[in-house]
Parts: sequence; structure tokens; C-alpha cells
Amino acid sequence: MIITKNDLATNVASTDPTRGTWQRVCLNRDGLVSTDGHRLLVIPLDGAAELGDAEILFSATEAAQVSKGVSKGAKLEIDLAETLANGHVAISSADGTKLGIKRETDGDKFVDYRRFLSDATEHPILATVSFSARYIAELAKALAGDEGGARNGHGVAITLTLRGDNAAEVGNHPIELACPKTGRKALLMTMRT
Repeated sequence: MIITKNDLATNVASTDPTRGTWQRVCLNRDGLVSTDGHRLLVIPLDGAAELGDAEILFSATEAAQVSKGVSKGAKLEIDLAETLANGHVAISSADGTKLGIKRETDGDKFVDYRRFLSDATEHPILATVSFSARYIAELAKALAGDEGGARNGHGVAITLTLRGDNAAEVGNHPIELACPKTGRKALLMTMRT
């Protein structure tokens, strides 16, 4: 299974030492999955389906440290057979350098995140809207203003509002963003996909 340095380093795992399982990244049939309880990130990986029901947990901090020693844009390979058989995530770089990350095998299961993902049979999708990730990040920072610093581990809330007379119209209207704390407002135009 091929991953990139960025795949290995990117996660939204918790940094709170009291949230053990949530400080980890889970490699499973969906790819690399991480959460801090407020956000969830799934990075799909080609070949991940070969894992079946297996879940391989490893420290998000250790993954970030290992990725620092890898050159930018480098492709890495995870040897699934070795990873499943041993107590480490068997990673090697294109030049053959072995990079192991210790597996967390204390019996904990990863968060049952799949129950929150969209399931068209139980919860049909009403509308899909695409927008620029860079634009939304820049607007969120501008909306939070001086209040943007984290308090108690949480940033200032930003509200997204989607408008339309019916679900089909939602993509035809700008996304409204607002920060109740600062009173600032913004519009983000939707993108055609």
C-alpha cells in the first residue's frame, strides 16, 4: 500500500493525554482515520480494503515524528503482511529505508466513526455543495478576528448556513458564514463540480 509523507503526517487526532484512543491514527479498510471527538478525517488509501476488518492503531505523534525524517513528496510503502504479523507498522521509503511505527495493541478499539458517516439508505443526501478549502479557512480566520485563539482547547464557533427553497437549490446560493462571538459575516460562493 502506497502512502505519501503528507498522508502519514496529516491527522486530527486529540492531543489530550486523557483521550488515549483518540490520540491514535487508525489504519483500516477505509484508509487512515483520526478524530479528536469534534472533527473526523478519513484519508482513503488504495489497497486499504485488503485489511478487511483489521484495525491497526498507532500514535499520531509518532507518525508525525517519523514523517519529519522523510523528504517532501516522498512515496512510502506500508507492508500489510508484515504490519499485521508484527508489533509495528512496517513502512519503507523508495530507497528501501525502513521506518517503523510502533503499533498500539492494548486491546482498545478505535471509535465507531462509521455510524456518523452518510448512509444513503438511512439518511439520504439532500444536497451536496462544493467550496474552496483555502477560502473557507481564510474566511473562518477573518471571521474569528482577535477572538480566534483557542480557549479550553476549542476555537471560536463559525456557523455555516445553506439556503434554498428545496435541496436542489442549495448549490445555487452562496454559503453564509457567521461568527456569533464577533458579529462578523461572510459569503462563500459555491463551486461547480
